[in-house]
Amino acid sequence: MKYAAYVAQVDESDCGVACLAMILKHYGSDYPIAKLRDLARTNQEGTNALALVKVAQKLGLATQAVQADLAILDDPEIKFPWIAHVVKDGVFLHYYVIFGADENQVYVADPDPKAGVHKMARADFEQEWSGVALLFEPSADYQAQAVTMTTLKDNFRLLKPFRGTLALTICWSILISVISIAGSLYLQMLIDDLIPRHRVTLLLIVSLGMIIAYLIYAILSYLRTMILMKVNMKVAGRINLDYLRSVLHLPLRFFMTRKTGEILSRFNDISKIIDALSSTVVTIFLDAGMLVLIGLFMAWQNGPLFLTTLISVPIYIVLVAIFNRRYTKLNYDQMESNARLNSSIIESIRGIETVKALNITDRLDEQIDQQFQSFLKQSYRYTQTETFQAAIKLFLQYGLTTVILLVGSLQVMRNQLALGQLMAFNMLLAFFIEPLQDIVNLQAKLKTAQVANQRLNEVLVIEPESSEGLALGDATLSLDVDQVSFAYTYGYPALRDVSLSIQPGEKLAIVGPSGSGKSTLAKLMVRFLTPDQGSIKVNQRDIRSLDLADLRRQVGYVPQRSQLFSGTIAQNLRLANPDLTLEELSRACRLTQIDADITKLPLGYDTLIDEESNTLSGGQVQRLAIARALLNHPQILILDESTSSLDPLTENELLQSLMALPMTIVLVSHRLNVTTHFDRVVVLDHGQVVQDGQPENLQQVAGLYQQLLGQ
Repeated sequence: MKYAAYVAQVDESDCGVACLAMILKHYGSDYPIAKLRDLARTNQEGTNALALVKVAQKLGLATQAVQADLAILDDPEIKFPWIAHVVKDGVFLHYYVIFGADENQVYVADPDPKAGVHKMARADFEQEWSGVALLFEPSADYQAQAVTMTTLKDNFRLLKPFRGTLALTICWSILISVISIAGSLYLQMLIDDLIPRHRVTLLLIVSLGMIIAYLIYAILSYLRTMILMKVNMKVAGRINLDYLRSVLHLPLRFFMTRKTGEILSRFNDISKIIDALSSTVVTIFLDAGMLVLIGLFMAWQNGPLFLTTLISVPIYIVLVAIFNRRYTKLNYDQMESNARLNSSIIESIRGIETVKALNITDRLDEQIDQQFQSFLKQSYRYTQTETFQAAIKLFLQYGLTTVILLVGSLQVMRNQLALGQLMAFNMLLAFFIEPLQDIVNLQAKLKTAQVANQRLNEVLVIEPESSEGLALGDATLSLDVDQVSFAYTYGYPALRDVSLSIQPGEKLAIVGPSGSGKSTLAKLMVRFLTPDQGSIKVNQRDIRSLDLADLRRQVGYVPQRSQLFSGTIAQNLRLANPDLTLEELSRACRLTQIDADITKLPLGYDTLIDEESNTLSGGQVQRLAIARALLNHPQILILDESTSSLDPLTENELLQSLMALPMTIVLVSHRLNVTTHFDRVVVLDHGQVVQDGQPENLQQVAGLYQQLLGQ
């Protein structure tokens, strides 16, 4: 069963947006899943129904969410297709697109490619269906839209700088083909002329010529392979760097909703695209050229035998068509299985302390083993299909050779063909079949590359952070949050109607219970996230209109879990400014109470640390991160739980040092004992500002601050 608007999900959390993509495709629009995922704020748990409704309305569809029963399938006023919310296999929350029904069955488009498009008995559908249906139809102002994505064909533009080199390899390939033809003629001369007539001198001359020709053949083959390999390396570097550059410029929300392994696995996918590009170039320009050249010579040598050879061509075409969809599905399953496996391995290694502390090594080992077995199973299915196709090709090759020898032998017996000509034709047949099979082999590589390119596009189609804008200049900075609301997921606001003003040089603490929206507000202040409603202004300029690099240079941000990179302590401190002197590093580290710890190390600031910072404690890492931020000389410094790993004495000394600096300090913390250092305290609860004032005043007022302080 087929459905023209079918769109497969990319991973398990994409089922909702994949269904919405089908609805949009039905009405003439073409949106990639990644774009819809971004609009719907899909996270690792998936997409809620409210998000699908909001996005559909935003894209011009009139949408209605209803609670219904099976009678909706027969209601003439209800337009297909619509989305059904289901509990699949009694466990998994999932979505189907319902695009039709008859008396007994429901026509289902399951975004999970393992199920795909199929019919379900009404009773089976009723058992899975939660009763929630999302109905769609185009609004009066709906216009079909298509988001442009990079196709596999577009990647061939990367080969343009190498046109001259590729033209040279084509010339060499023609010469290689000529030598191959000469080899067959040499065999024909041996059998039909030189051996029967005992022409020893000519035999020696011709044989010597063929040895020289084969030496040229070997040299040209080597040079051709090396040149194509260099082209591959340069193109691979370009695609890898473009992908990395795109990833690094994506907004923070992208990384909050993706697993690391899913992002990294796409680097492996790039090698599949490169393999397809190089194979396509070789096949189209070299193998196809060789096929035509040798085919013409075979036709000139013996027309009937060549016509017999051509019988195999449509068979090979049918072979490609039969395996086409199979390869697409197998590639998708294999890549997704590999991405899940990589994610689990990366998470286990990064959280090894937690794994050992909870004593869940065996459980994780079992989980990874299951995922590895799943990956092996998918790889086996792909290899099995590829091997089966190869076996068919092998049968066709030997079968065709046998038929040619049969027909040719009959011609020899009738004196219509010389034995040497038959042997030469048979030799040419091998040269003819080889590029023909290469064209068939290209199918698997192209299908792999198409799936890989689709997975790359799931990243590349996301709009990067807008970096250009107005410069802040050197004026002192004020920061105003005006009626800001924000939600990570539709229907679950993290902040609601938050307003506050921060004056130049002010020392402000933002406190509140866990989940109150403190860190979300901090991230909004540096434009890691963008408000859904309201605005944030720096010096009365909307933060979205400012130059991003300038904003983050002047508004510093230190997260709770700061990342140190492999290298020395000095190199980590100099990340933003490699020209900083050792004295400048030391001065910043003295301010953050870490200089004494560093100088006690045998190599001091030249001490090597790794990405996991195993050489340093959590508190030392936090103090280094604050020192690194201070070295950028920001006017506003936002510390997002950045002192949470410090002991009270060190934290007190650090905050005293920071309070003396002529800059605005904003500290996000759940520890209220630190607020005594600050001019002002803002208390958040359930995403709203519930108190705002000086700490000594808030202590005297009944409210959340007093309650938290008492705890």
